[in-house]
Parts: sequence; structure tokens; C-alpha cells
Amino acid sequence: MNIIQKKIRKLFVSILFSMVFCTEITVAPCNAAEETVGDVIIITPEEELHEPDEKPIQLKQPDDFQAEAAKNGIKLRWKETQDAQQYEIYRKISGKDESFSLIKTTKKCTYTDKTAKYGVTYAYKVRTIAVLGEKTKKSPCSQIKRCRTYFVDPSKPMIALTFDDGPSIYTDGILDVLEANQSRATFFVLGNRVNSYKKTVLRIGKLGCEIGNHSYDHAILGNNSVSKIRSEISKTDKKIKALTGNTPVLLRPPYGSIGNNLKKNAGKPMILWSVDTLDWKSRNASTVYQHVMSHAKDGDIILMHDLYFSTRAAAKRIIPELKKRGYQLVTVSELAYYRGIEWKAGERYAQMWPQKH
Repeated sequence: MNIIQKKIRKLFVSILFSMVFCTEITVAPCNAAEETVGDVIIITPEEELHEPDEKPIQLKQPDDFQAEAAKNGIKLRWKETQDAQQYEIYRKISGKDESFSLIKTTKKCTYTDKTAKYGVTYAYKVRTIAVLGEKTKKSPCSQIKRCRTYFVDPSKPMIALTFDDGPSIYTDGILDVLEANQSRATFFVLGNRVNSYKKTVLRIGKLGCEIGNHSYDHAILGNNSVSKIRSEISKTDKKIKALTGNTPVLLRPPYGSIGNNLKKNAGKPMILWSVDTLDWKSRNASTVYQHVMSHAKDGDIILMHDLYFSTRAAAKRIIPELKKRGYQLVTVSELAYYRGIEWKAGERYAQMWPQKH
């Protein structure tokens, strides 16, 4: 008698015994396997089943995490992460011996921290969250980013310093002075210089300064051809956006050249100036400093160029002195915002003096 015959006989005896004595038959669990031999079903033990495990999801930390000062707080942004359902944002005061605290859970890839206090440097990090059934998976945290807040008092006088033709090897020196004095400026950059000074361009944004479009290669736009105008502006916009994530809002035409073709095709407000330092001509720090100090007033837009050592040297004196005289140094867009000016594409703006009542 073979093994199968023995099992069949044993099963038959068990059934017969159960019918006579009313005892229970132990039935294999529903998730056990069944093996068919001929017309007979044989139950195999549950332990022998091996269901494939679910492939675990490996959450990646958010990439390209950035922190930038804004007029209403500190703006955070990062790239969308695959499989992310939410993001957790953590903050601490930079330099203090304290732990990071969770300040926000969001589904978006951007958040403005409006609770940040004026003049304080904060450290931030963010991580990815995904909920799978009853389990919550969290990615490692991103790199830590630090940023200092700033504040504008609309009731106090303000001036917009602007720098053209950069970035250059002198731009960071000007940024150092702005940062030390909690001030900002607007940098109208050339598109063909962006890739050579990527870190500098990113730092401009990080410090809350504004990046404007100054054409691609300093072409005279004025009444140039429509195709040339559009190309110069578009190529520069794309360079800046690819690096910073933001498209410039403002245009400063090289040489201040404005014609009908440019007005119709600029697609942006065009920013000129009310104080021209002629720094490109004098190349003398004292001359530039004296010119600014003798002409600067509330609502002025001051023109300089961050191409020259002499301009960097002048900025080191101009910025703290203007602050000492009670001026807030703001971006052109901030000046317009606090003076209630609504931008119009193709229009020119040279100053934003306060309205007399």
C-alpha cells in the first residue's frame, strides 16, 4: 500500500468515526495550500506558504531646498519628491543650542514662514512623508538652509540702490556690506554672465535682494528689431529662472535706451534712475560717495555698476551712511509696493518719491 492510499484510508476512517461518535474534524485554515493528486485533495501545512513581501518604498529627501528672505517672512521652496504625500518643515534659531521644532506640515512645495522675527537668522530643514496603511514613512531631512529676516517700515524714508552689468568679482563684496547692514538692492544682470557667477546670483536672491533683467549681452534695445528685443530678454529670463527658479519682474534697458519697439515688446516694467553716479566714468570711490550723499533723497532709484573695484569701495561707505541718515535700503519692487505703485509692462519708472498731501 502506497502513501496516498494510506492517507485516503486514514481520512475515510476519521469520517466514519466522526459520524458514529459526533466528534469534530479539524479543517485546515482557509489560507493553506491545496495539492491535487488524481481526484484527491491533500492539505499542506500553512507554514509551507511563502507570499511575496511588498516592495518597500524608499522615500527620498526633498531636493534643491532653498530659503530666501521676503518682505513678509522667509520663503522656503523645494522640488517635488516622488511618492511624497506631505512634507514636514523644521526650524530653529541659527547658532543657538536647541533642537529643531516642527513648524508646518504641508502638501505644497513652498511655504512662507510668517512667524519669523525681524533681524533673526533661522535654520530650516524639510523631509518627505508618505502614509501607507497604518504605517507612516519619513525620508531623511534635507540639507540645512539658513536665512535672516528683514523688515520695511512704510512710514520711514527709503531708497533703492541698483547695480548694472554684473555679476562680477566685485558683486560679492557689495553683498557683504548689504548683509552686514540688513539692507537690500536690485541687481540688473546680463544673461551672458549668469553661468560664470552662479553662486553670486543665488546669493543675491538668498539675501532678499532683487534680480532684474539687463539684456543678454548689453545690446541697445530701444528701436532694435522685435526679434532681437525678444531674444535678448527671453534668453536672460531663461538663464536666471533655470538657476534661481524665478523669472525677473523688471527690465533695465542698457544705456536707458527706450523706443516704441521696446515699449511694445518688453513685457515688463522698465526701470531707469533718478540719481546717476557716473561711476563708470570717474572710477573713483570718493567721487561716487560724494555724489550719492549730496543727491540722495526719499524715493530715489540710484544707478551704479558692480563691475568696478571703485564702486565696491564706494558701496562700503554709501550703504552704512545712508542707513545712519535714516534711509531704508530696499529693492525697486519693494519701493514700488510700499509707494502703492502698480507695475505696467512697457512703462518706464525712474523714481518713486512720496506723494505730497
